[in-house]
Formats: sequence, C-alpha cells, structure tokens
Amino acid sequence: MSKKYALSAVAVAVGATFCAAAGATTLSGAGASAINNTLKAVVLGQYCTPGTVAYYDNDSNGAGGGSVYRITCTSKTATKFATGVDISYDTTGGSWKGFLATNTALMTNAQNTALNANPASTINTGACGTVSSSFVIAGVTVSYHPNCSVSFLPASTPTNFGMTDVESALFNGSTFDQPLVNNSWNGTPCQIFSSTLQACQPSGTVATPWGNGLDNATAAFGVVFGVAASKSLYLAMQKDQIGVGWIPSSCSGTVATAGVNEICAPLISRSQYASLVGVTFQGGNTSASFLFQGTPPTTDNSIELARRDQGSGTQSGSNAHFLNVSCTTSTETPYPPALPSDFPQVTVAPFNAFQVTFNATTGDVITRLAGGAAATGSTTTSNYIPATPTSGYVIGVVSDENDTKLKGGAGFLRLDGFYPSTANAASGMYTYVTEENLHCSSALTAGDNLTFCQDLAGTGTTSVSLKTYTGTGILQTSTANYNLDNDGTAGSSVCQGLMRK
Repeated sequence: MSKKYALSAVAVAVGATFCAAAGATTLSGAGASAINNTLKAVVLGQYCTPGTVAYYDNDSNGAGGGSVYRITCTSKTATKFATGVDISYDTTGGSWKGFLATNTALMTNAQNTALNANPASTINTGACGTVSSSFVIAGVTVSYHPNCSVSFLPASTPTNFGMTDVESALFNGSTFDQPLVNNSWNGTPCQIFSSTLQACQPSGTVATPWGNGLDNATAAFGVVFGVAASKSLYLAMQKDQIGVGWIPSSCSGTVATAGVNEICAPLISRSQYASLVGVTFQGGNTSASFLFQGTPPTTDNSIELARRDQGSGTQSGSNAHFLNVSCTTSTETPYPPALPSDFPQVTVAPFNAFQVTFNATTGDVITRLAGGAAATGSTTTSNYIPATPTSGYVIGVVSDENDTKLKGGAGFLRLDGFYPSTANAASGMYTYVTEENLHCSSALTAGDNLTFCQDLAGTGTTSVSLKTYTGTGILQTSTANYNLDNDGTAGSSVCQGLMRK
C-alpha cells in the first residue's frame, strides 16, 4: 500500500519479470482512472476475439477492479495484432502518468521511488491468484486472473500511450494540480519533474506521422463527471429534501441512476460543493450541516471529502470547475483546494468533524464512498488515513462511467438541479464535463504500438477511434454540437461549464 494514498491497491514487485502473450508486442499505457471502464470496453470489444480473452489485474478481492490491469487475446483481424493482443494500463496516481508516453526523461524521474509513490507499472502475469473462467469485464466473458503482482516499467522505457482527463495546460497552471513527492502531503509539487510539468510537453513541430500535435495531445471525447454521496449522506439529504418539498415523497429510499428515477437524487449546488472542497471559499464549510435545508437528521454531521490525489485529472477538473484553479480564461479568483494536512487527522471523527482523504484512483474514491473504511497508518505521521466518519457521510467526485458501479448504496447527486449523464450533458442541461486527451510517443514508427495509437486517435484504418466511441458518461462533442477546449490553454468549458457552440 502506498504510504500516501487511501486504500491504494498496488502491491509492487520491484524488478519482477512479467510474462507476455506468446509472440505479441506488449503495449503499456498509464494515466486517467476516470475512463478505466471505457478503455477496457474499447480494447475488449474492438480488438479481441470472443472466447480467447485473458484479463489480469491486481485486485486482491477478485472483483475486477484493479488499479493496474492487462488484457491478452487473439486479435479479431490478421491485419492488426497478428501475433496477439497484449495491452496493459496503470491508473494508480491518475492522469499525470499519461504524459510519460511523450517524454523519456520524465519517465526516468517518475520511476524513482524516492520521489514517486506510484511509478508506472504493468502486470506480472506469472504471479496471480485463482483463475475464474466465466468472469465478465465490460460485457465480455474473460478468463480472469486476479490478485496479480505488478512490476515497475524500466526507467528507460516510456509507456506507449497515456490518457489525461483534462488538457495539459490545467496541470501546468497550478501546483495544486501537480503530483507531490513520495511520503508527503505537503511536499514541493513537481519534484518528480526537472522543473515544472511543462517539461513533459514537447514543443515545436511534431514529426510525421503524428501530424496535428498528437505527441502533445489529441482530444478524444468529453467525460461527464458527478458529485457522489455515500448511502448515509444520500439518504439523509433525500429525507431532508422530501421534507421541504424538493423531492417527491415516493422517492424515499430510492437511489437514482441515469434515466431512472433521476428526480429522486438529492440536489447540491455548485457553490455548496465548492465550499466543501475549497479551504477558504465561502467560509469553508467543515461539517455536513449546511447541506440540509431543515434540521439535520442527527446531531452527528461529520463528513469526509474523498478527493483524488494531486496529479489526478479528475482532481484537476474539480479544482477548475469548482475553485477556478488554473482557469486562465476566468476573471474569478482561484481558491486553494482542501488537502488532508489542512485539517486535524483523528482516529475516530468526533461530531461535526471534517476530514479530507487523498485517493490514488477513482476506485479508491468509490471504496471510501461505500463507507466502513478502517483507520490505517500512524496518527503521528503523514501516512495516516482516517476511518469513515462516525456519521457515515462521505462525498467526492467520480466519472459518470461509474453510474452503476458505485458501491454500498452510494449515488450521484443532482448538481445544480441535473443528474450527471451523457443525455443531460448532450442536451445542454448538465455542464460538468472535461476533455479527455490521448498522448502517444512520437518515437513509435511501426508495429502494433503505432497501430494502436493511430487507431485511438482516429488516424488509422479502423473504426476503433475514441472520437466515435459511445458509452456511459462519454460525450462525443462533435456529434453533440459542443466544442471542448483543444487550444493549449486552460479554457472555459471545464471552468465555466460546458456550453453549446
């Protein structure tokens, strides 16, 4: 477990040898966990022959939710991946790892464990748990190998591709969006890098075949994000809002999903959530009491903000949308986001306590939202992670692709009156959407790794392109008549809210 992050699933086997599919080129990727399910669906659905898929991850619970995973299969077509598909992806630590594909020097620094708690890794397929032959991942039946050890990628070997949940400019616009040195909640950001994150953004003309800036980033699609609440908080807010007439009484106890009972989801405003995630914004609310319109249902209003770690694209998008961090097109003042170190860490949260946890992946936030987490680490050192608050109230941001994957009765809230869904975003009612970016190495000149990156970018000869993919929480901006930022600056769509052309 990382000393820095809550419930990280990575158990690193340094220097372990990993096994590849016979004859196949091994492709390694890293970055955003918010599009974890989407990437799996693309690989499994577009490249793999049914009945031939082996799926490996580091989930010790055998539930298919590992932060690092690997897919091997027989290719659907002899013209691509003729020797077999072998693709791994590492989400631990989040989007900042997506830049590794573009810069060998950055990879060298990032693989230094004295600096980085989560170096880019891949699955060791020769060291896994009990196999399940009928497990379903992204709608595909696979031979599932859980609880695999993971191996660091060599510092001299960059990842082939990476994904980031927001544009590069947001990461470089503020130290709050850049990863911290290992074992520190207050370390100097960018110590992983030579100076600032700008170092991992190559400048100048990009060589053929990358054309239109692929080495920097290629816009893929819009990602819908939402504010989610634990079961205890969700039901308490729902009961309160039924009492004041905001929600029909028939909704009592019902947890909504996209398109199903959306009116039953409790309401939260953008300014309310901002006052939780910002240290000083609007007075900085430090209990859940302000979320209730009537009398809070209990005297215990302790609450946890389960936020992502620094360097996460999910967190960068949240910082921009709610706190104006890195928003160069905004005239509003940016506000510093709440960090674990800003609030006392205690073994058991007392009434009205507020605690903040760093979480290394989207899956870790979902685990915190599920409630019941025990305290870990020492209360006298920075690796302490508190238990779930005594109230059971936990709140945080996750991508909408997890709409039906929230656990323990947790559910999405209606942000400014609307449920986070692809349909609501496409119709212009829901605006919390970021731009997913694909990063590939310009060093790729031939072979399966080049084919894969060209396919995803839409410059290849297949329909796999991310720009045509449709799925839960994915907004294809070209067809929806939206224009997300792709101009190299921190633009207005995530900062001000997605707007129609």
